[in-house]
Amino acid sequence: MKVCIRVCRPCIYTSQMQHMEDIAGTLAAEDAGQVAKLRSVLESVDHKRRKILQQMRGDAHLLNLEEGSPPIQPRFFSPIHHKMWR
Repeated sequence: MKVCIRVCRPCIYTSQMQHMEDIAGTLAAEDAGQVAKLRSVLESVDHKRRKILQQMRGDAHLLNLEEGSPPIQPRFFSPIHHKMWR
């Protein structure tokens, strides 16, 4: 397992997922209802992890922009406002 120097969200979620997978494996022979609940929790944690990783990729992209270029370009639905930013 990868060890981070600092605690980051993806590592926390990965650790939580591993823990829940271990529990699910233990309970698999005991109670199908509990396994279904754990599976649901695992899917939720995995969804959060993927969302955070996607956000981190976006943040990294913003940090890598060339100096002097605006990090965020405004987007407007109105053509009048859009012309103001050209």
